[in-house]
Amino acid sequence: MSNIFRNYGCFKQHQLGSSLGFWNIASEDWFPSHHIPVRFESSPKAQPERLQYVSWLRDTTSLLIIFNNDIYYRHSPEDETNTRLTFTGQPDVVFNGVPDWLYQEDVLQSQEALWPSYDGTHLLYATFNDTEVGILNFPWFQTEAVLAGGKASNRPMLFPGSKSIRYPTPGTPIPQVQLWVLDISNLTNLENYQVMPPNALEGQDYYMTSAGWIGQKNTEVSVVWINRAQNLSIVSACLAPNWTCIESHTERSLERAWLEVQEHPIFSPDGDSFLMLAHVQEGRRETYTHIKHITVTQQHIAVLSHGPHEISPQSDNYRAPFYVLQCEGPGLPLAGMHNSTSHKLLKILYDTRIGHGVLLQDLAMPKKRSFEVPLPQGSLAEVQLLLPPSWREELRDAAYPVVVEVNGRPGSKSVTEKFVVDWATFMSSHCDVVYIKLDVRGSRGRADKALYRQLGGIEVQDQISAIDYLLNKDHKYHKYLDKTRIGIWGWGYGGYVTSMVLGMGNQQKVFKCGIAVNPITDWLYYNSAFTEKVLGLPTENYKGYVQADATQRAKNIPRKSFFLLHGMADLTAPYQHSVLLSRALAEHGVLFRYQSYPDEGHELSGVLEHVYSSMQNFFEECLKLDTEERELPATEDT
Repeated sequence: MSNIFRNYGCFKQHQLGSSLGFWNIASEDWFPSHHIPVRFESSPKAQPERLQYVSWLRDTTSLLIIFNNDIYYRHSPEDETNTRLTFTGQPDVVFNGVPDWLYQEDVLQSQEALWPSYDGTHLLYATFNDTEVGILNFPWFQTEAVLAGGKASNRPMLFPGSKSIRYPTPGTPIPQVQLWVLDISNLTNLENYQVMPPNALEGQDYYMTSAGWIGQKNTEVSVVWINRAQNLSIVSACLAPNWTCIESHTERSLERAWLEVQEHPIFSPDGDSFLMLAHVQEGRRETYTHIKHITVTQQHIAVLSHGPHEISPQSDNYRAPFYVLQCEGPGLPLAGMHNSTSHKLLKILYDTRIGHGVLLQDLAMPKKRSFEVPLPQGSLAEVQLLLPPSWREELRDAAYPVVVEVNGRPGSKSVTEKFVVDWATFMSSHCDVVYIKLDVRGSRGRADKALYRQLGGIEVQDQISAIDYLLNKDHKYHKYLDKTRIGIWGWGYGGYVTSMVLGMGNQQKVFKCGIAVNPITDWLYYNSAFTEKVLGLPTENYKGYVQADATQRAKNIPRKSFFLLHGMADLTAPYQHSVLLSRALAEHGVLFRYQSYPDEGHELSGVLEHVYSSMQNFFEECLKLDTEERELPATEDT
């Protein structure tokens, strides 16, 4: 990731921290010693330090740096001294300017929580206090240098170590958030002011979902708050000198629904009106994200966009003379620079059709078909088929094995026209399968109400209903689908859906086997922010938690039909989820395949090749796939 200002390029990597370096664009030379030495009074470590965040301070050559959960100021890249701006940071407990794990994962979904004023003289930042939040411990097997026979060798420690993170679960304490405005115009006399939330939130738990400055006078900020149940959101304005927030607008969820975190509102310079994204009901069932215009003094609300489609968040510098338009599908990706006024194409930045287009002509690529199928209660599922290269519409007796990829997470989107060459492409082409992706109720723009207080029900049944419909003899593609060889798989929430589908046992006759990668299994052990907005608190909806528990269905999973994979350092869906499911399977005598990956997180980035090879092998055995080289019919592509 990079930021560039004038003659300097600042390169940073957020997640695990990084050492700080600058590239002098004018001289094309690193200075000094390739990395600028960063010295902190609180650290005895030698250089270079590992940093959590680095950014330019607006349009200046000054820097904001976060180290050990505290914020520092550096006057320029060449400067070797730093001014400490906050003093309360504690590793893993108190975070200044960077979110804790929950806020980074599911609330802000960002790796920064600080907002400089327009002129760079003031800094709005958040502090997250996790003192009361529960601790998740997980094993850590990282190799270390060990002396063996007088020689150093890398091998695992004799006994695993452990790591921990503050991880709030449903019904337990959540992080406490505070906002502060810091005057940094005089670094020798720092003045810090707390931003006080609206009175409506007094005495209850809440989240801060976004913040920013209003205008250019350094006297007003806007903050969006949401209550713990996530059915009430408050857009507030907070003014100097006391910085107490006053409600500007309140959003309440529709009946049997919740609110989603949206991008921060865009305010007019005087702060009297703003644009925001919000859920708007279209028709009887569906809700879509649309644009609202709010006038604060008149309390006037206007919905500016309508229709059965989603408005995607995008905020740009509208004064810029150029913009970049990226086209990501359905053909090969390309991007061009356009004039902001005339929209004329000025320059092609990249065009993968050149060169790659010729290469693709020589590859046996699957054929993509997208359409909708009916679901119970008048709903629709969006379906996408990847038909293998050997498929031709005129074929009469060619029933292919089927692999269905599921997600099902509320607000997710699986069916798109984006051009990708992924595992789905490989399986369809190499293994001669029909690969299916589905968006059912609960996915983006498809009735969140269906999942309210009842995860693992409707979105699971919809997967079965959609495939059942495709297998119906009246459907045009039914003759190409081998109903005796259908597999299902998913990752994270999709792994949960897979477990729940197979856990229906004899109640479902569609899927022969399935793979769950890093699945959620028991919602009592998932993070509080996501779980509570859908299921509520366990004390209020205990029945919903029990019915959504995949371990309760373990006894119904057919023998030798289930493959479970999980990273032992997964923080999104902690490894405990698969431990609970595997224990339930063992208690009921269910034979299944199980693979664990030490020191791997939710993305399994260090072992992806092994993961996909293992999945391919499982489906080859279960669905009796033919992976031998085959000659394709020499007919025209359909």
